[in-house]
Amino acid sequence: MNINIITLISEIGYHGATGAIVAYLIGHRKMANKNVSKLLLFGFLAGLLPDLSLPLTLVTDNATIINNFYLYGHSLFVAPSLSLGLAIVSRSFLPETKLSLLWVTLFLSLLIGHLFMDFLDNGLSLLYPLIDSTDIGLNILTGSDGFIVIPFLILIVLLGSFQQTEKKKWQTTIIIIGLCITTAYIGLRGYSKIQLQNQLDNEFPNGQITLEPTSGNPFTNKQWTYVVDSGYLSISGEASFSNVSELKRELRTHSGPKLLLKEISVGDEKYFISTQSFIDENVEVPFNYDEESLYVYQLNQKTQNLELVDEGTKGEILAKYDPF
Repeated sequence: MNINIITLISEIGYHGATGAIVAYLIGHRKMANKNVSKLLLFGFLAGLLPDLSLPLTLVTDNATIINNFYLYGHSLFVAPSLSLGLAIVSRSFLPETKLSLLWVTLFLSLLIGHLFMDFLDNGLSLLYPLIDSTDIGLNILTGSDGFIVIPFLILIVLLGSFQQTEKKKWQTTIIIIGLCITTAYIGLRGYSKIQLQNQLDNEFPNGQITLEPTSGNPFTNKQWTYVVDSGYLSISGEASFSNVSELKRELRTHSGPKLLLKEISVGDEKYFISTQSFIDENVEVPFNYDEESLYVYQLNQKTQNLELVDEGTKGEILAKYDPF
């Protein structure tokens, strides 16, 4: 696992700043103004705490150790213990604050700042080891979504700049505005996913659909990618917030995937003209294929498997139907 700059920015903005904001909202009224910066720091650390596996990669390449740290660090059952440990450490710097308040504050910073945000992202091992699944979540955001990272980074900078003043009501107002905007955006993405899922379900009622967020920029047309697995056929494409755009169709054959060029029905029989699946989806399919580079498959109606036709049938199909 390599730590790149995008991952670090995501961790800081996605988790750390959210954890700091949660800690501020819960605990700032119950401590001296001079200690708010310490509260922000420990809330920030609580938001990052489940990802202990990231810095661990700097000291070991043992995949088992790293994976176990990740799984247990993102478990709801382990979160209270992690936050208690951090609360005990933080009380050395905030001795006038009750341990119980620090524990609750940092637990919620960890829960909302990290586990909840990962739940909105690509999922996590929320119920490990009771349930082994590592992708429990809604999968409506990306870990580097600019709309989420930037507002929270701005919020934490504002909190840091204001923490020496007495204008705490302005700090809270800024946080509430930022949270409202962010919540609206999350709601928009959730609604978008539901609409697109319904659209794909209606178009491919028998297909297994995978819809993934893909863009860190909320202002581009490519917000989602999708794959429809329909037995012998795999369909991939991309989508904006409301519209899908199919990119390519691939046949699943015994000799590997083939790019589908044309589907033909002759009576009750179905034929598929295809070629090697190595064409870039952003490059227009050329029109100068020779017959040797094309494959013609027939769908076996009983087994629903694709079978390569003989050369005679291939010649007849290609002569009668233009694959392009």
